Amino acid sequence: MLKNCIGCNKEFKTKPSHASWRKFCSQQCASISRKSLKIEIKCHECDKPYFILPCRKDKTKFCSVVCSRIGKIKTRKYTPKGSREIVSIKCERCCKFFDHNLAKKNRARYCSVECIKRPRESAICLNCKNSYEYIPRNRHGSIKFCSKNCSSQFFKGTGFWATASNQDIRDYLSNIFQVNVEKLKNGCWRWIKGVYGSGYGAMTYMGKSMKAHRMSYMFHNNEYELAPNIMICHRCDHKWCCAPDHLFKGTALDNMRDMINKGRQNNPRGEKASGAKMSEETAREVINLLENNIKMTKIASMLGVGKGAVNSIKRNRSWKHLSRKKHHE
Repeated sequence: MLKNCIGCNKEFKTKPSHASWRKFCSQQCASISRKSLKIEIKCHECDKPYFILPCRKDKTKFCSVVCSRIGKIKTRKYTPKGSREIVSIKCERCCKFFDHNLAKKNRARYCSVECIKRPRESAICLNCKNSYEYIPRNRHGSIKFCSKNCSSQFFKGTGFWATASNQDIRDYLSNIFQVNVEKLKNGCWRWIKGVYGSGYGAMTYMGKSMKAHRMSYMFHNNEYELAPNIMICHRCDHKWCCAPDHLFKGTALDNMRDMINKGRQNNPRGEKASGAKMSEETAREVINLLENNIKMTKIASMLGVGKGAVNSIKRNRSWKHLSRKKHHE
């Protein structure tokens, strides 16, 4: 399709779909035509004349980005990025005047790094009585120790457990086992305060965490020095119980024997075992077939079980609790 260029009046080819909006034969003709349409106006900041298109007359007031940012500083009182205006500011530390570029995001308060740093102050440690320097924070006077070790030593030395007498400790423990315990009808003392993840009651003694039932036995039997290998076991089998009548002293072996005598051990056999490959009825049938001298491969194919499972039954490695007439080797 042929059209006439608005700028040079030459004919040029264009697509039918472009005919409605294309007016120039080239980009050069389009730029020359636009330059001829520009109008001249004055900058609001520097009063210099500059040219713009008529459509931008109401939107543009400045000839450049620099004039635009300086003008916005004067009118809107904020600091846009890229402004080149320099102002003089008084330092808050040394009271000297210094130059500051308004292009920076934050307004400067100090003239140098030395003025930014807070002056160190000296004090005397409450624990070791030595002099030390520190930088004051917002909460002035909160730093009272020269190190963390001095702080921990000071509070441990002045705490309840360091200054209390034996009678004070007994009164403290007696009050704990009256207030923090719920006495049930069956004789158990339920610990109602904090507990460990294992279910045993937790309390504090001599600044350290300790199990409540162990401390109850030590307090009521006046045995405060128990060996680490000595355990405090429950007769009632309740971890939260602190009743002195339900507690007894023993080793780990005594605790295991007590568990076995009460039948509380978790030792599933037969079908209840997690690795069981067959039912008890199938295992008895395997034993009967083995006693009749039938080969293991044939038994495995007949009952649909693995040859290894049949072999472990033959060698008495599994299903040991089932009765056998004779032992196959």
